[in-house]
Amino acid sequence: KGGVGKTTSAAAFADLLSRRGNRVLVIDADPQGNLSGRFGYSADSPEQAIPNYLGSLIEDRFRGIQHQPLGYFIHHLDEFPRIDIIYADIRLDGVYTMLSSDNIASATMFKKLFAEIRSMDFYDYIIIDARPAVNNEVSSIFIGCDYVLIPIEASWDSIVGANTIFQFIAKSRDLNPKLKLLGVFFTKVQDRTTSFHTLLPMVKGNWDKNLFQTKIPRNQDVVNAENDGYPVTYRKPACKASKAYIRLVDEVVNRIAQND
Repeated sequence: KGGVGKTTSAAAFADLLSRRGNRVLVIDADPQGNLSGRFGYSADSPEQAIPNYLGSLIEDRFRGIQHQPLGYFIHHLDEFPRIDIIYADIRLDGVYTMLSSDNIASATMFKKLFAEIRSMDFYDYIIIDARPAVNNEVSSIFIGCDYVLIPIEASWDSIVGANTIFQFIAKSRDLNPKLKLLGVFFTKVQDRTTSFHTLLPMVKGNWDKNLFQTKIPRNQDVVNAENDGYPVTYRKPACKASKAYIRLVDEVVNRIAQND
């Protein structure tokens, strides 16, 4: 479901993992381009749009031409020296539409792309922010990934959406048996609200072994940081949400180590 803190979390994970000395590649795979906005890019008009973004990379590889080396599409960030990014903007939506005309290419596009990135043997983590959808585009991302993280809000719609994604992951395993649900975590939590405590038992019943202990609290500092165009952990490192993300990243890293 949209609005549950997916992009907020992806940006926070990238920032915090990089501070631990890791090389992180962030791929904004959502045509809204919100994650790109957290790391310095916003195409408000066609004149401002850069040519080397995820859509042009997909077109280059989809057509089998490969005129440009992979590095042409990867942007290095002066303010975040251990984070690189492949940007996205609204043009990506048209590229996805084009890609959907070829089911085989659509299914394997991201798998091939991630394999090409891995062959560089440079990044410790690759974080992909997909849009909130259940379609061939997201399935293609799942087919190329190792793990999926699902943020949820304490709302009925959010939990229904998470259940849908959980089922979608199971179907994607037909083409990627290694794909795992790494975990589910709560965002925008207000512990004192009735809705959170009412829905928590249902979440635990469905995903007890997958639920992370850390809950990200609702925090105005998150909104303020993102309005400034930064990950909350970078702009407001001492706020409650940032401290929670630090604990959550500890859990995520430990769980990956256990799975590996």
